[in-house]
Parts: sequence; structure tokens; C-alpha cells
Amino acid sequence: MPKEKTPWLEAHLVASIVTERLRPYCQRIEVAGSIRRKTKFVNDIEIVAIPNLEAEQHDMFADDNTSTIWPGRRIIGEIVDYFPKIKITHGTHAGEIIDTGGTSITKDGPRYIQFTHQGHQVDLFLTTPEKWGVIYAIRTGPAEFSKKLVTEQRTGGFMPDGFKVKDGRVWFGSTAHDTPDELSLFALYGMDMIAPEDRE
Repeated sequence: MPKEKTPWLEAHLVASIVTERLRPYCQRIEVAGSIRRKTKFVNDIEIVAIPNLEAEQHDMFADDNTSTIWPGRRIIGEIVDYFPKIKITHGTHAGEIIDTGGTSITKDGPRYIQFTHQGHQVDLFLTTPEKWGVIYAIRTGPAEFSKKLVTEQRTGGFMPDGFKVKDGRVWFGSTAHDTPDELSLFALYGMDMIAPEDRE
């Protein structure tokens, strides 16, 4: 059974709540996907963010035993727990606790976190400043447009022949080009900027 789509305004409001809650923990965070393209109905909420990372010391006596963490990851737990949990007081399930929002974190990786909020699936993509243009454009979509962004012109794509996209960077030979915004990506491809709602 296909998943029911959400009207744009409802999805936009949920996305706004999530992004504003996470904004203090990010260098940049923006809504992408079909919400950004302003389609009439939305499948999932897609968000792209550059997180503010903090050093975490595991052992105060070890100089090299550190890692970086994103404080916003803790906030996602709070977002997921937005709905109250209800304790059943009567019947055969008395004493059980149910989550009325049905929220959960379904995927939790270093660059991709998937969770639900108010019944909506949220796909959160984490990136870095030099990769923003590529990742934001690809995650804005739609799928066919995103495919053209990583396909050479000789085979029907937008990307100049001899270029390739790997790990969120545009490469020509051994040179990786920074794309701090979408404008720099389109300029690299020799194209004018295409508004999100006009991307087909």
C-alpha cells in the first residue's frame, strides 16, 4: 500500500519546527526535497545541515584520544520524544507505556539520520561547507534532476564531460572543487541557476 502524501503546508510547518529546534547546533540548516520545490504534496521531509561539532575528550590524560560530536544529536532525541507517552491504567495491558506519536529514530549514521516527528518521516543529511552546494542540490531533487547533476553531458546529464561527483565533491582528475552554495555548482557546470520549483 503506497504511503499517504502530506499537503505541502502541513509538511512545511513540521519541517520548520525541526529546523528551528536544530538551528543553534548548526552552521547552516535548510529544508530541501519536495518542500523546497513547493510541490502540492510531500512524501518525506528532507533537511540538509552543516553541524557544529564539538571536541569530546575520552581520557583527560590522553592527548590523542578525542573525537568530535554534534550536540544537535541529543536534541533529535528530544524531538523524537515530543509526543507524551501514556501509561495504560486499565485492562489486560494495564501498566504498559505506549508512545502516542509513534516516533522513533530509524537510522542513525555519521552523515544521515532518519527519524519520525508528528507522524512524518524526517531525513536529515549532514554535510560540510565545501560540499554544501552538491548535497543541497541533490537532496532538493527531484530524482531525475539529481541524476543529471551527477551524469556527464555526453550521456544526457548536466555535468561537464570528464568531471565526476564523489563523496559530495565535484572532481576533475585529481582536483576537487568546492561548492559552498548551489550557485557555485551551477557555475562550475556552465549553467544558470535553476529555481527549485522549476527543476524537472
